[in-house]
Amino acid sequence: MTRTRPLALFALAALAGLAACDNDPTVPTEAFALQACPSGRLNVNEPILLNFSVPVLPSSVTGANVVVTDATTGIEVPGTVALASNGTQVRFTPSSRLQFDKPLQVRVQNLLSVATSTQLPVTLCVTSTALPPITELFWQRLPNAGGDILRGVSLVGPDEGYVMSELGVLFKRKAGSDFLVQYKSPYFSAGFDVAFANATRGIATFDQFRVRRATIMQTLDGGLNFDSLGFINQQTAQRIYFKDAGQATGPFSVIGGGNTGQAIFAKFHPENNTFTLFTDNSTGYPNDVDFAAGDTTKGASATNGIKVGTFDVRGEVFTSSNGGATWTVIPGSAASAQTQTYFGVAVRKNGDVFVSGGSGYFARWTKSAAGTWSSTPLLVNAVTNPDVTNPLALVYTDVQFAPDNDLVGWVIGAQLVGLIGDVPRYQGLIFMTRDGGATWTRQGVKGAENYGAEFPRLNRMSVFSSSAAWLVGDAGVVFRYNP
Repeated sequence: MTRTRPLALFALAALAGLAACDNDPTVPTEAFALQACPSGRLNVNEPILLNFSVPVLPSSVTGANVVVTDATTGIEVPGTVALASNGTQVRFTPSSRLQFDKPLQVRVQNLLSVATSTQLPVTLCVTSTALPPITELFWQRLPNAGGDILRGVSLVGPDEGYVMSELGVLFKRKAGSDFLVQYKSPYFSAGFDVAFANATRGIATFDQFRVRRATIMQTLDGGLNFDSLGFINQQTAQRIYFKDAGQATGPFSVIGGGNTGQAIFAKFHPENNTFTLFTDNSTGYPNDVDFAAGDTTKGASATNGIKVGTFDVRGEVFTSSNGGATWTVIPGSAASAQTQTYFGVAVRKNGDVFVSGGSGYFARWTKSAAGTWSSTPLLVNAVTNPDVTNPLALVYTDVQFAPDNDLVGWVIGAQLVGLIGDVPRYQGLIFMTRDGGATWTRQGVKGAENYGAEFPRLNRMSVFSSSAAWLVGDAGVVFRYNP
């Protein structure tokens, strides 16, 4: 008995000594932690970045130790993890683009530090992806008007109007019905534009390819029959401004035409159905013509530019102060090499001129009391330009303000998203302003893919009022404003 007791006490002391070795304060440790959860909403096209206080052991960075799940359903988000070159950042790259406005949970566990193999405690982060770029799905798709590119549109009521295809087919639609062919002539190879001053009287422009001339036609019975008003040899007639401006002699109209090196403005005289022409040889044909609502003394036009080899013509911005009889180029308005061409123009009652064009160009031109003009860029980087060397990779094709309230307006266009063979494939764009063009909100189409963003290229619009408008584009597409 007296010999066994000391042995037992020795064994206990030995065990206590071993336990003390496990907690040896000389073994190095370090503060290893996730510095912070990802701040703000996450970009749906970018990796999720996790930053740590000390370098992470590469072998511990695995998909089992960094797990991202849908915070609502608990379903894991597929992806890969990798350690950045600085050693303190781990990147989770989703296998496909994340969904907009999606709550996510990031679980980090079993990571080890490089220096001491200190293990990170289980850490949870809850974050969310970015809100969708389009929250106003205020446009409704109407039945198609054929299947070709639509180049002109004119509303004669809140939901009744005409559209012109590039093949020269004029369609008409009444509220609640499909588009029906209203006029087609075998003598015309293409159509440029259509505009109605009222429900029965309108003008349309067509191309007679065989004789190389643009023909201007007028209807007095709602498009059932047309009579010739005149023609322009070896030219196009791209745009029509035709409104009932309260003139005793009839509707007010100016037509923009010409060719790649000449701009022609044809002022209509309704009292005798004739035109007087104003010509400028510094630019291409007008792509758009507009006048302020209720004030035909304030006119503007945006012209076409093109570069083919050494032939380099730039779009320009014109103004008129005498009802379109004569036109003057705004000094310094020639398009840059990147923009090259202008497509759309709009004039507000205060005289501000809005111009849209190639390479995402959209700007407000303002005239000072001293008579000088200055431009303010708009929608800068609102949409990614996929190719800054191609003026047609991102285009704003038309801009208009509502005649009853010119604080309200829209600009439309298209973004190049790929090629099918050698044919460009575009995605349409819509932006709306409610403050006279100071700010613009992107809008989408109800039922369209990608939160209303995926629809064909848009080419022209007709704004009947601040609550009624149509947009037309490729593949016969027509949209109606329906907030």
